[in-house]
Amino acid sequence: MIFEFLEKNVKDFDRKTFAVLLMQFLLIAMAALLFFRSYIDGMIFISVEVAFLLVYAELLFIELGKVQKDGFWKYVLFFAGVAILLQLVWVAEFLNIGESSVQRLVFVLGAFIVFAVAFRLFFGRNYTQGKVLTADGKIAVVETEFDLLSFTSAGKYIVENGNARKGQVVRVETKGALFSGKPHRIAEKVPL
Repeated sequence: MIFEFLEKNVKDFDRKTFAVLLMQFLLIAMAALLFFRSYIDGMIFISVEVAFLLVYAELLFIELGKVQKDGFWKYVLFFAGVAILLQLVWVAEFLNIGESSVQRLVFVLGAFIVFAVAFRLFFGRNYTQGKVLTADGKIAVVETEFDLLSFTSAGKYIVENGNARKGQVVRVETKGALFSGKPHRIAEKVPL
């Protein structure tokens, strides 16, 4: 598949980040399809939605499952929940729930915000793992992967050093708002 091709041909390819980006793209495509729902034949709409959902499920359960061992079920809960909430828009329209498409969309958007806040409160954490790329006294550069539980993006971050050395895998404390975590300090070395 495309993942194997990219792993062989792209330097520093991150399978997890790519899978998450593709899932986000599919969510956006499904949402965009909802806006064109009234212009598309019902069977074509449902066929395309089902196709998107099947690809989304493959990315979530197979591709992300290959790389996300720790807390995988939490990733499934979040990404499956978001997809289900998005599908509720057209299901509500099909069942004629609500007065207008705008009301249904506002209801689902509100449900998503409540879902995301509840997820963050129950499963969120204020740390992630990172690899120390360089360390010099009180400052270090760590590289982290995408981490849903701390809402941290993949990348390289300059952080306070907690006595770590180059090459170590460390726990990095994060700080930030409800839906974003920014690594700021190395807390401890992660045991192997």
